[in-house]
Amino acid sequence: MTQSTTVTFDDETYPLPPGSDVVALMDRIEAAAHSDTAAFVTFATAGSLVSVLIGAHTRVTVCVDPTAQAAAMGVLPDDWADWNL
Repeated sequence: MTQSTTVTFDDETYPLPPGSDVVALMDRIEAAAHSDTAAFVTFATAGSLVSVLIGAHTRVTVCVDPTAQAAAMGVLPDDWADWNL
């Protein structure tokens, strides 16, 4: 099963390519947020390279969805359709 991962900076969301090292990216974002001055963090998205300026007040959300492929096929792991309720 393929998972889908996105990272959002304030209100801008970027899909990450499969196999991205999410933990390493999170470490770089955290280091930039804790630095004395704002710093750019560069990473690959599903279609390009992006550099985001990270400061102490940048809001960052990382979302890893392991059910993305199954959901795209219309089947979820907790699908109740086959429970005959």
